[in-house]
Amino acid sequence: MGKAPARHTLNTEEALAVFLIGLRVNRWHRPDAWLPALAAMGPMLAELYADPASGFMGHRTTLTAGGPLLVQYWRSTEDVQGYARAGDHRHRPA
Repeated sequence: MGKAPARHTLNTEEALAVFLIGLRVNRWHRPDAWLPALAAMGPMLAELYADPASGFMGHRTTLTAGGPLLVQYWRSTEDVQGYARAGDHRHRPA
């Protein structure tokens, strides 16, 4: 039997936002419907990692029965909303 995955906790007095974003694939035979959204995630994550001032702290990716799920860690909910609303970032066109 393999080793169980490590669990980590964060002991902090600072605010932290955990944002879950996933892609549910209802029709696997229609990659034209879900592949563009999946392809947009990599460049968005690269943009976030390259900009520490964005408030993005990191992420974990897991696969669910319906498709991929990303658990993102942010400094605050305001930072999440700021990135989502900014017209000069990759999120808006996607």
